[in-house]
Amino acid sequence: MLEHYDIVRFFSFRSAHSAVYDGRFVYYVSDASGSPELWRTTLECEHEQLTFLGGVSNPKAQNGRVVFQYDPVGSEQFKLLCVDQTGKVSVVKEHKHAIFRLGDFKAGVLAYASNVRDRRFFDTYILAKEEKMVFECDGTSQPHALSDDGTKLLLTVMNTNLDSSLFLVDLQSGDKKELLPHQDETTFSSPTFGDDGLIYVCTNYQDEFLQPCAINPVTGEHKILQKENYDCELIAKKGDCVAYTRNVEGYSELHVVKAGTQTKKFFEGTISELKFLSSELCITLSTYDSNTNVYILKDSLKRVTHASRGYYGEVVKPQLVRYTSFDGLSIPAFVYIPKTEKPESGYPTIVYVHGGPESQKRVEYDAQIQFFVYKGYAVVTPNVRGSTGYGKRYTHLDDVEKRLDSVKDLVSLVEWMKRDGRFDTKRVCIMGRSYGGYMVLAALAFYPELWKCGVEAVGIANLETFLKNTAPWRRKLRECEYGSLENHLEILRKLSPIHYVERINAPLLVQHGKNDPRVPFSESLEIVQQIKNRGGVAELVTFDDEGHSNQNIRNRIEWAKSVVRFLERYL
Repeated sequence: MLEHYDIVRFFSFRSAHSAVYDGRFVYYVSDASGSPELWRTTLECEHEQLTFLGGVSNPKAQNGRVVFQYDPVGSEQFKLLCVDQTGKVSVVKEHKHAIFRLGDFKAGVLAYASNVRDRRFFDTYILAKEEKMVFECDGTSQPHALSDDGTKLLLTVMNTNLDSSLFLVDLQSGDKKELLPHQDETTFSSPTFGDDGLIYVCTNYQDEFLQPCAINPVTGEHKILQKENYDCELIAKKGDCVAYTRNVEGYSELHVVKAGTQTKKFFEGTISELKFLSSELCITLSTYDSNTNVYILKDSLKRVTHASRGYYGEVVKPQLVRYTSFDGLSIPAFVYIPKTEKPESGYPTIVYVHGGPESQKRVEYDAQIQFFVYKGYAVVTPNVRGSTGYGKRYTHLDDVEKRLDSVKDLVSLVEWMKRDGRFDTKRVCIMGRSYGGYMVLAALAFYPELWKCGVEAVGIANLETFLKNTAPWRRKLRECEYGSLENHLEILRKLSPIHYVERINAPLLVQHGKNDPRVPFSESLEIVQQIKNRGGVAELVTFDDEGHSNQNIRNRIEWAKSVVRFLERYL
């Protein structure tokens, strides 16, 4: 009866996030019921589940009405729904072939983006007394913040995943003004209106790193609040208080500037959301030993939500290390070592590669890693070249024809592990999700002698077919990273693991949600079938009600059981 209970308790962790406030209730999204739903609390009373739908995300609240995105099967074909205080749900926007992405909801105005005009492009709309397109864009626009009176809107246009443009739209006159126009690559993150007439945003405009910035929308002048060589990720402004976060080597550091005095607080974890709920500073936080929950920061942290961690035993604190890659580049990585005595040959090891690739493995509660360590595996999570968080230059070191340099970083990692002595380098599993799945397949294909087995989820096997079959709005954004079908077809083919299946000797386990709009399900079907046709070992786990991630806890647990069985057999 208790055969799989360790798996169940580790992978039954819950999360709570996306808090919003309407003057009476705090609303948030939690998967406490087993899938993402909308909950509410007054901070003094019990927490109440308000929806029973699954697939709820990104709520915005006003005067007792909460609008949210709805996608129960992972297709990212978001509808916009509204729930009132009685729990009655109504449809705000839906279309059989279009996506609706929520932006903001203030002063009776709802702002959102949709590709209803053309599946390749996202325009921005407002809905008040009537619906109106306020920004037409042959690209990807996304509204972020309405002014308190609902007359102005901040939005960004994504030119690539790492380059965007920031616009201020006057919703009464229709005027559109680009703020900080630029020629070089620039990112704008977390733009918001200050109550002092300025616009606050995190940007790497004319800089290597994202900095907290205040922009005068009238003059166009901007001021960096404080310059550091760490990315500023989130920013919020209320009264005389400005709060922002820095990404310091994968950890979050919170800066609060009030009445000219600045305080800093370092977290052994990651702050993923930062906002003011009325006058209270609110963060969403996950640390290495605590799962994702919402907190209010006063003199100390006050926990607002109470999502369960599932497993309440001792967990392992990650160690930040750096190793030198083949060309002298310093690569950061986090190392998790079991509490148990080291075997004579070293710990069997899982090398986990993050997705993106414009992303970063952060310090946060990772139940999967903690479970592996609990079972006696060491885990190493490198932030190979191409990761974010280390400046613009580092992020571009794996672009297009340089793709395999990041795979070589994994080779150098194994060499470092040999010298370290804690790891059994004859028993190493390479593991990853999404782009990390591509890295798994590339590592198995190009350096097959290093790996005992591989585990990947929703990974890219063929860069050519991936670009042809991914959601049409995504292709332009991804081609800057991987190369274009028009100009780099031979490079794409050269870098695709599907063309080197004969080199993959290690057993492989693959998982894919059938509704994935990002990496088509066909990528996993093809690689598994080709390996099997050549007599290799390849297993495929699929879920009919998932997409690019597993949002339902029952599926998360089933996938974990498959991984455990696979590792017990092959590692």
